[in-house]
Amino acid sequence: MPIYDQSYRPYRGALSSHSMRWWTITRTGIQQLLTKRIFLILLTITFFPTVVFGFQIWFTHQFPDQQLITVNAAFFRLVMEIQLVWFIVLGIFPGTGLIANDLKWNAIQLYLSKPLTRIDYVIGKLAILCTFLLGVTLVPGLLLFALELGFSSDFTFIAKYWWVPFSITGYSVLASFGWAMVVLALSSLSKSSRFVGVMLFGLVLLGSGFGVFFAEISGYTGAVVISVLEQLKLLTYFFFGGEGDFQRHDLLAFLALAACVGLSALILRARVRAVEVVT
Repeated sequence: MPIYDQSYRPYRGALSSHSMRWWTITRTGIQQLLTKRIFLILLTITFFPTVVFGFQIWFTHQFPDQQLITVNAAFFRLVMEIQLVWFIVLGIFPGTGLIANDLKWNAIQLYLSKPLTRIDYVIGKLAILCTFLLGVTLVPGLLLFALELGFSSDFTFIAKYWWVPFSITGYSVLASFGWAMVVLALSSLSKSSRFVGVMLFGLVLLGSGFGVFFAEISGYTGAVVISVLEQLKLLTYFFFGGEGDFQRHDLLAFLALAACVGLSALILRARVRAVEVVT
């Protein structure tokens, strides 16, 4: 075709609303991760505890005389607490590279040269991580509840624990959002995803250690909220009832998590820019 016959061809496809432009980042990020075999293996492993809990529920109903577990609110609280382990794993991979890799290759400037705002970019990245975090908390919790409900021979269980699915949903959303914000903030602090992974692991390890240390020397168990993961563990008691080794500190855990989210938002605001600021 001669060059003089080539003319500008405008985009004739469907235009998405501005409020959903972040979804392009999320969809692409999820699709890319699901093409990685190692990540698929990791996702499969995250469901092993759910399979074990499911087997216990089945065994308890098939052999009532040899009851392995009691399925109540405390059972689902334990499920949520155990699944928090995968928050660390998913925080390191893929969480640490979500923004760090973009900083490394100067891709943020490319993103923001499109009709995307910084908020669109952050929400898109946040939704990628939240999707998988909800996959290891919300999905297993609701599946186990449905399994117990299916094996129940009467309405006693649903009449007593009808509120548990709402607690599972509320806790999963809150915990996933809070943890994802912290991970994204750390990811924005360096161009090396490996260094961010070390920072995240140190935050978990040192945070928990210092929290327990200060709780012991001060005699005030609420000091454990120094650790983000301990905040999330304490919040399981708010949603499902009961009391753990560090007693109930619902308000303090909420305030500590809100402070972490707020600090993370400030870090993201400073680090995610169209022009890199070299200091």
